[in-house]
Amino acid sequence: MDRFVGYKIRRIKHAIINELNDILRNFDLRIMDFAVLSIIETNPGIFQNEITRLVGAEPPALVLSLDRLEKANYLLRQLSPTDRRLRTLHLTPDGKKLIKKVTAKVEQQERRIKQAVRGDLPQFVAGLDDLMRVYGIE
Repeated sequence: MDRFVGYKIRRIKHAIINELNDILRNFDLRIMDFAVLSIIETNPGIFQNEITRLVGAEPPALVLSLDRLEKANYLLRQLSPTDRRLRTLHLTPDGKKLIKKVTAKVEQQERRIKQAVRGDLPQFVAGLDDLMRVYGIE
């Protein structure tokens, strides 16, 4: 099986995701939670429905994550001043502290992954981007 690229990618994906889950578990977070917090950090006031599109999640899964994060006092949902049907999302001070700590740990994992790549890293990443496009992944 090791001669198949898809098989190798699958095994690597599982190893990376398992390691990421271990990192996040230390903060009582899931991958969806981390994605949501990261997006809100860089886009304060983003609409809830925009996050659904960005993470590629079903609305019910996103709502569960938002509920969990709001209950833990990491984010606030506020009515949009321009459209009361929409809610904007903002990190609380606790949420800002948490995302900094979590991001530092995830960046350690990223550095390890990048160090493991032989050769030209930008070319390798461009190849991954090409594969994502071929498979219709944004």
